[in-house]
Formats: sequence, C-alpha cells, structure tokens
Amino acid sequence: MKRFKNFEQYSDDELIWIVHSEKKLWQEEAIQYAEALLVQRGMSLEQIAARANELQVDHEKLIQKEMELRKSESYNPFELIYLSLLWPRNLLWGWGLNRQGYELKSKQRLIAFGVGVLIYIGLYFQLTNYAEESHQEHVEEIRQLMIADSLAQAQIDWSGNYVYLDSTQNSSTLSTWELRVEKEGKIHKATLLIKNPTESIEIEGEGYVESDRFEFYPDTTYTLPGGQALKYDDRLFTMIREQHGLFTQWGVMQPFHQSRKNDLDLFKLINSYKQNTLEE
Repeated sequence: MKRFKNFEQYSDDELIWIVHSEKKLWQEEAIQYAEALLVQRGMSLEQIAARANELQVDHEKLIQKEMELRKSESYNPFELIYLSLLWPRNLLWGWGLNRQGYELKSKQRLIAFGVGVLIYIGLYFQLTNYAEESHQEHVEEIRQLMIADSLAQAQIDWSGNYVYLDSTQNSSTLSTWELRVEKEGKIHKATLLIKNPTESIEIEGEGYVESDRFEFYPDTTYTLPGGQALKYDDRLFTMIREQHGLFTQWGVMQPFHQSRKNDLDLFKLINSYKQNTLEE
C-alpha cells in the first residue's frame, strides 16, 4: 500500500473526512491508507462510518449557522460611502452576494449604487446649471458691451465737409477732392466729389464708423475719369484721427503723391469743416 507520511500527523476526524469525502477529492490510495491508519488506531469500520455521520451533521449545522450569520452581515459606513461614490468602479463585481447568503449586503450594495447614481445625476445637473448660468452671464456681459458700444457709436459724428488737394507727382492737372459727410441716425452717408479743370465725378456711399476712423465705401459701381472701375464693396479710403490731427489712408484708388506717413499713401488735407467749424 502506498504510504502518505503526512497522514500520520492527522487526527482521527481528519482521516475520517478523507475516507468519507467525495472520491474525486482524494486518490484511491490516499483513502485506503487513511482507512488503514484508523484501523491501526483501534477503530472499526462501523465506528468510522458512525463518526463520519456525526461529523457530517456537525458540518451541516456549522454551514447553517454560517448562512444565518451571512444573512445579517452588513457593510460598515465607510464601505457604503465607497460603494456609493465609486459605484462605476464596483459595478462589475459582487453580484453573487445573494447566492452566497449575504442578503443584507446585497440589498445595501444596490441601495448604495442607487444613491451613487443619484449623486452623479445631481452633480451633472448642478454642473450643467452652473455652465448655463455662466453662459448666460457671459451673454449678458456681451449684450451690455454691445449696448455700450451701440451708444458709443451713436454718439460718434463725422459730419462735415473735408477738402483734399491732389498732390500726385505725375498728375498733369491739379484736382481737389471734397467729401461731404452727414449723419443719419447711426449711419453716416457720404458724397465724394472729385473735380479737376476738365471734368468731375460724384460718388455716393456710406461710411463705416469707429471712434477714431471713418471708412468710405461706394453705394454702387463707378468708373473714374481715368477708367478705373469701383465696386460697391471697395474701400476707397479711411480717415483717421490722431493726436496731431487727421490723416487719410487710401484703399483701392491708391493715388501717388509726395506726402507719406508711416509708409501710408496720403492726400494732403487742406481744409476740413466739421459742424461749421474749421479744423486744421
């Protein structure tokens, strides 16, 4: 018979468990050797079987007592807080608690998950409301700025007559440019009259106004005496106020002349009459 040395250190009850356990848990040689040791210790086969029944009853009682204890076993407060706050992380485990007899724990786990979901939903709506309130505040700030800007624009007035002298180097004839500006509500209407000894042309348009500048755009297409075509969306020029007075930056018309300022092509402003007041 194959000998299992460690079996000699087992108690009688441990050896009886080996003898009467399920066959698949132990080798047949181990079962035979455990039974032989019990016989050597003075137990008959009937005594071994009777003790095995007693051990089985005791084992079932222990199992029943364990299951009763499991029914009322509870999570501590810190574990419940952990389950509630980190429920997505704990979602994949613990679903077999009820099958294992932990009835109260299973219910507590579901309640903790429910509380956690409600907390997440509450935080989501709170953050959403905060974002919406922030957005509304931002919109209100922009609206107030737009109102202030609109009021400021409404107070800007470039009305007046502005006369320019053509100082083009290659010009064979000297021409004058007279710009008449009138404010209509918040809109500035403008008429540009270009005159030389032989011909003249009048260009109607509107001005795009900022606090320190006035941009002039024609209201339709025009053809200048030299043949240049102007479209309604062409910026002809911009008048700019600086500390030292007015100067003019020209757009698509781009005349050549002697005067320059900061690398900008200019016409020489000889007179500007604003609200019947002469400006130098």
